[in-house]
Amino acid sequence: MVHRMRLMMRIGRSFVSILFTAMLASPAIAQTYTVQAGDSLWKIAEKTKAHDVTVHQMIAAIHENNSALLGADIGNIKPGMELAIPSQTAASNASSKHATQLLSGTGSPFSTPTRNTRIDSIQKKISHIENEIEDTIEALTTSQDSFDAMVTP
Repeated sequence: MVHRMRLMMRIGRSFVSILFTAMLASPAIAQTYTVQAGDSLWKIAEKTKAHDVTVHQMIAAIHENNSALLGADIGNIKPGMELAIPSQTAASNASSKHATQLLSGTGSPFSTPTRNTRIDSIQKKISHIENEIEDTIEALTTSQDSFDAMVTP
């Protein structure tokens, strides 16, 4: 029984060692994204980012990976373009400040965001305000129901 346990442990260690070596030896597969009609860099970043990477970091990393293609204007994307999507590590190391500058056009030599980027930003703000209004209406309705229950004999 003890001999069998030792053998199983050696096999397990060998498997892990082989697996680890194979992972290190295989090159990282570069991901690409084909720009679709209506895409903005913000939308692409949201679609392709890892859960622990912010949209701003992903925007900065995508821009950095594709700066020769995109130039200074992050809105310079067109349907059919193939964008190189950065690895999770590269995206998590990207500067959120750089993305903020890209999006706002302030404090950097980059041009201002395009119409689509501004529309996306406004739509996000509207969506946030709509959610706040719905929450407020729900709270007021609950308060009104409680008040009515106290007043009604």
